[in-house]
Amino acid sequence: MDGHESRRLAMSGYYPLMVNLVGRRCVVIGGGKIAERKVNGLLESGANDVLVVALEASGGILELSAKGSIRLEQRAYKEEDLVDAFLVFAATNVRQINQSVASHGARLGLLVNVADKAEEGVFISPSTLRRGGLLLTVTTGGASPALTAQIKQELAKQYGEDYAQKVEMLGLLRERMLLRGSFDSFRHEVLRKAAEQLAGNNIDVEVDTFSPSQLEAYIDQWMIQLQQNVDRRQR
Repeated sequence: MDGHESRRLAMSGYYPLMVNLVGRRCVVIGGGKIAERKVNGLLESGANDVLVVALEASGGILELSAKGSIRLEQRAYKEEDLVDAFLVFAATNVRQINQSVASHGARLGLLVNVADKAEEGVFISPSTLRRGGLLLTVTTGGASPALTAQIKQELAKQYGEDYAQKVEMLGLLRERMLLRGSFDSFRHEVLRKAAEQLAGNNIDVEVDTFSPSQLEAYIDQWMIQLQQNVDRRQR
């Protein structure tokens, strides 16, 4: 089997999923810029038990430690650091250390990401774009980080910051529809129509300026309009 075939088969073995990190220990071995990106990604994802082990740490990691966002231990890595870990990131600039972390993690049956040699780990971290509740991920499996970055830039242009507001509105609308006990098919059509309106920028309102009561009233009014629209179409 040649290298190309090995890489193709390796990538076909990855399963995309979303993981809840709240209350689960995440361990990052390394304190440089790569490790800092891993730590920031964990915190953005809701992780609240993050341990960083590194002899030296970047300014960003030191700042996060000072704020209490993470626990930083400035010392050499040891295998015991992986005990009770859920996710492990080997992100040092020393190949032998990353290899040891991967080996120890495999022996303990842990989910390990290896920054400088993805195939040694169990999972890879895709590039992410967050817009509130909307999360877009891109990866080429390490084949072309440049292409990954280009696609992410294109997505950022297509899905601007306003999508955070749009996703929030759709979530509130869905909650209202579920509370009203609408029939599944009718509810699906209403929500589909709402998504079309927002994606097409057919609603021009700054709901982030609304008070909670104003927002509830707006969502209720919007729901009634959508229901009437769908009802007329189905007659």
